[in-house]
Amino acid sequence: MPPPGAWEGKAFPLRGLVWEVCAMGFFIIMVSVFAGLVVCSVLVRLAYALTKRIARAPWLDLVVGLFTWIPWVAGYVMGGWPGVGAAVLSQWIFLALR
Repeated sequence: MPPPGAWEGKAFPLRGLVWEVCAMGFFIIMVSVFAGLVVCSVLVRLAYALTKRIARAPWLDLVVGLFTWIPWVAGYVMGGWPGVGAAVLSQWIFLALR
């Protein structure tokens, strides 16, 4: 720490650096927010395009299957009959807590 009065009449040497770091941080945050908004707008357009296709067979059957019988098959493949039991139990718990 400099002695008292050592910086009188002189510019504080870190003042410019502090403002540069703050300005750079602000710029990075603003660019990140803008990029996030662009990504969200692209994802929304993609979601609208997909929902029109998913609302018809056979894609609708696949989406419904993801929540009904596909977990049973995955449970059987990964753990046999105990895996099927775990899949059915987890679906039952999810419906009971919902």
